[in-house]
Amino acid sequence: MATWTNVANTSLEPGSPARSVDAFALRDNPIAIAEGAAGAPRIVNQAIQDRTIRGIKLMRIQDAPVVTISAADPGLFTGLGTTFVGGTTQTTSSSFQTAATITINKYTGSLRFTFSHRGEVQQLEFGTDTARSEARILKNGSQIASWTTPNNNANTFTRTVNSTVAPGDVFVLQHRNLGANIFVGIVSNLAVFGNNPYQTISAVELASNL
Repeated sequence: MATWTNVANTSLEPGSPARSVDAFALRDNPIAIAEGAAGAPRIVNQAIQDRTIRGIKLMRIQDAPVVTISAADPGLFTGLGTTFVGGTTQTTSSSFQTAATITINKYTGSLRFTFSHRGEVQQLEFGTDTARSEARILKNGSQIASWTTPNNNANTFTRTVNSTVAPGDVFVLQHRNLGANIFVGIVSNLAVFGNNPYQTISAVELASNL
């Protein structure tokens, strides 16, 4: 893989001495862009054109059609068809705090949302009792599921809910601490699951120019 090199403007100004290191950079940088080398600009927007490789049509994600998906465990999707924004994953507040927001972009059908949460003590001198942690998931502002951990139980509980989805839907995971402010509610391991609607393309190696 080619290496991306930042070429200073002063190295290319009129009257500057010609240096082989700059010539090598100008030669290698376009290759580094195409290969996605570290530090290289990415090919985006209109620079990405529809192409067909071995009968498989490629396109930009923003131009891709909406695909139908079903809630299941085989696939994990937080990038292609959804947008994920993280929030507050630990809180001592008795008011609901947003731990994550997931916007549906390219999926219709259903998805499975899963996460873990627990309540635990912050200051050991107050003992080992734990407060309850309450968590809920909202879809477009309306609650679709909620859970509360048992009192005095520091175990981690995994929660799961399936929901229908459509482009533009917004899911919000919120949680709060139901005890005194010496306790903290914690959420983790948020994931979104569904069957894989995309086709994996194996790497293509050019054997010759024939």
